[in-house]
Amino acid sequence: MSEMGRQVGYMNAHHQRVIARAIIRGEPAMRFVMWCASCGHHYVTDEGEVVRRRCPNHDNGWPAIASDSRRVEWVT
Repeated sequence: MSEMGRQVGYMNAHHQRVIARAIIRGEPAMRFVMWCASCGHHYVTDEGEVVRRRCPNHDNGWPAIASDSRRVEWVT
């Protein structure tokens, strides 16, 4: 993934914007909080999916990472 895709503010071709990095307690992988410009939905996704990710609410998007909101910490 490009360095740009790891930056807060990056928007991919599917109008999904990175709004924060996410840390899920107990999991070592880097995650990102995404925001859909079309419907306003927020979700967490893996680092490698940021560039090609589609919203899970529409447009045949695949499910986001299932996470207990008590375990997710947004890091700006």
